[in-house]
Amino acid sequence: NAQRAAANISDPNLHWLGPIVNNRGMMLLAGGMVGGHARMHGPNPYAPGSSVSHWSTALTPNELMEPFYTAANHEPGMAWALLDEVGWTLCSQPGNGCNGAVVDLTPPTGPLNISNNDAQERGVFVTALKDFTMCSFGMEGDFVPGQTLTARVYAATGTTRGALLASGSATVGFDGNRMHYVPISYTLQKCKEYDITIEFQTADAWPWWDEAAMTKRPWDADGVIRVRDGELSGGAGNSALPHYQLRGSTPVTELQGNFSVSATGPTTLYHEHGAFITATKTASISKLGVRVQYSAAPGVLRAYVYDAAGNVRGNLVSEGMAAVPATAGQVITVPINAVLEEGRQYNIGFDFGTFSTRYVHTEAFPWQLSDVLRVDGVELAGVLNVATQQVPAFEIGYTEGPGLSSLDIVAPWLGTPTGSSVGGFSFGKFVQAVATQDFTGVGLYADIPAGATLVANIYNANNTPARGSLVSTGTTTATAPTGLRWHDIPVSARMVTGQYYDIEVQWSAATAFPYWENVTAQPYTAYGILKIIVGEFGGVPDPLKECARFRVYSCPVGSLTATGPTATPKFALHDAVPNPFSGTATIGYELDEAASVSVQVYDVAGRKVADVVSSKAMPKGSGQLSIDAGHLASGVYFVKMSTPAKSVTRKITIIR
Repeated sequence: NAQRAAANISDPNLHWLGPIVNNRGMMLLAGGMVGGHARMHGPNPYAPGSSVSHWSTALTPNELMEPFYTAANHEPGMAWALLDEVGWTLCSQPGNGCNGAVVDLTPPTGPLNISNNDAQERGVFVTALKDFTMCSFGMEGDFVPGQTLTARVYAATGTTRGALLASGSATVGFDGNRMHYVPISYTLQKCKEYDITIEFQTADAWPWWDEAAMTKRPWDADGVIRVRDGELSGGAGNSALPHYQLRGSTPVTELQGNFSVSATGPTTLYHEHGAFITATKTASISKLGVRVQYSAAPGVLRAYVYDAAGNVRGNLVSEGMAAVPATAGQVITVPINAVLEEGRQYNIGFDFGTFSTRYVHTEAFPWQLSDVLRVDGVELAGVLNVATQQVPAFEIGYTEGPGLSSLDIVAPWLGTPTGSSVGGFSFGKFVQAVATQDFTGVGLYADIPAGATLVANIYNANNTPARGSLVSTGTTTATAPTGLRWHDIPVSARMVTGQYYDIEVQWSAATAFPYWENVTAQPYTAYGILKIIVGEFGGVPDPLKECARFRVYSCPVGSLTATGPTATPKFALHDAVPNPFSGTATIGYELDEAASVSVQVYDVAGRKVADVVSSKAMPKGSGQLSIDAGHLASGVYFVKMSTPAKSVTRKITIIR
């Protein structure tokens, strides 16, 4: 007891030793880990109610279970791992830090059985229905703690195993039947066949389906994977098929389109008007348009998407704004970015700002619109209106499948640019992340001469606002044709909810670029992703300075897809796994074209400390590299992947 009392006040030496927590910490934390262990709160003197039972305040980024309120934090982060480790039964668990979409390979029919075989490698022969980047593979079971689970991806031809393509491993932490996820990074390519397996040494129990009793085989899992046959140690034809899950993302979206709701007549309605809908297919909305005939036109039209439960409005998903033209009776298009998930309900509509006459469509509810959504009822100011069947005559631009397109973070809120300039500049925005996002690109709208260099930088910042340390940088060279158009620059950075950042673009020369000046509308929130705090010039906040037109590419952590500024596969460098690390780590990459590639490691002073790849001809596509930190001191470093045309960096942290 005396030793326990001493440990309670031994900060910074009070650590958590459980493997689930510390594996999670290696993936999430940039600070607060010592010797591979997460630090706990152990101040001297003892603080009743917070000592021992909370994380140390040294954890970076801030965690939900720290002793002091820091800011709104809706991410469970390390908390779920600790609760799991002390014996709580959780309804849902992230897959070893892998936040991708879950593709459940559960068979649609067949009886469920229980087995307890040991020393087996079991898996499935599958066909990828679309490109899908795996980040973990899970198997349900009660496995003996301490053993290693190994996941593997093999090439396959039919039900014949081919070459090993990728592997990963995880340690079983606790008893009990649960889904065990093994981290593994590999992109399954559309229409290709694979053998995906998990190897275990000892299992007290694992559930399985009897393939021989199934009436439907093969079957499609969430439109991503076609499961063709179970397998045991590379051989097909066994009858016991375990419960598997994939986590990951689809790096491409397909089938762009739009559809319209025809008008049956104008009517005068309340200022806010829309519809309650059900998504019958997953689709990514890029614009909402509406045909109006104003009696008193507002200056700005707002479009919105809310979650809904039945005909009750929920949380705001996304919104956009557009200037209203003087000519009445035409379709006004509002840029908006939202993913409608199959089977979920939403409220979509427009805020017209005033009672006005607009074109509507009248039809008995519910009715199907294209094959993407079902219209369930009319909405006025967020409330179901049963007295009318008049929904706005709207248009939707969409892409089938999950994802987000680029987000123009300036123009929708500020109207037409006020001027144009030439030359080389360095402009940016101080922002606060409203939702945790992985950013893959920053774009500048300008007329850049061919051969000129563009650089995008993302820095940490604070709420003063003031620029902090560099997080990621990327470069590209402008190519023909010239003229006003978007130029996209790759970056690789995770922006965490509540944290502040400085997004900056530098260009060496410009024939022309449009800009806004005397911007007094700041701060504003762009698409529910970024709160734009203030403009910056050369890293210094300046709300009245020229403001160039920027866009960003992002993927909300936990969504199905990451879209980027280039064609699939994009030019990208992914986060190292694990990170922080002390020995070796794996870092994934994507190349949008075959090129001579170099990958180096630099310290914070810009000195090269290691060559991972030196001027190697590499093909278009994705892959992964190993980084050895054995000779490097503790600290922050940058991994830089470059080709003759562009480069991108990713931050890593090495601990000893």
